[in-house]
Amino acid sequence: MKIKLFKKRNISILEEAKYNFPEDIENDKSDNKGFVNYIKKPLAPKSRLAFTYAAIGLICMAIAIRITFANLGNPDLTVSAFVFSSLIFSIAGMCYSVKSFLIKNSNYTLSYISMVLSGIQFLVWIMIIIIGQRV
Repeated sequence: MKIKLFKKRNISILEEAKYNFPEDIENDKSDNKGFVNYIKKPLAPKSRLAFTYAAIGLICMAIAIRITFANLGNPDLTVSAFVFSSLIFSIAGMCYSVKSFLIKNSNYTLSYISMVLSGIQFLVWIMIIIIGQRV
């Protein structure tokens, strides 16, 4: 025969009915239905992939700009490959962050960061391409 020394309580002793007023018990039951706990929300599953694509695109962008400056403004064919890769990764990052916004009851912090990073990369490359076509 085992003797249990400690009994686990499901609720705190101060939350029992004998320590509360009846009005408080009714308000607690009705008010908690509309509340959402933001602390325990998990990250949206697609947001990690979106952030990864945005980071890869940023790395490709940095490499392309570095090679262009090293060659004194004379880009090689490798620069075009890095630019195209950066554009593709930024578009993929934006698509996945939009998909992650469609998932309900999730934390969207990483989605916002990846959307901003991907959007800035995309706009920078489009502006460079447009300016390069005019010159």
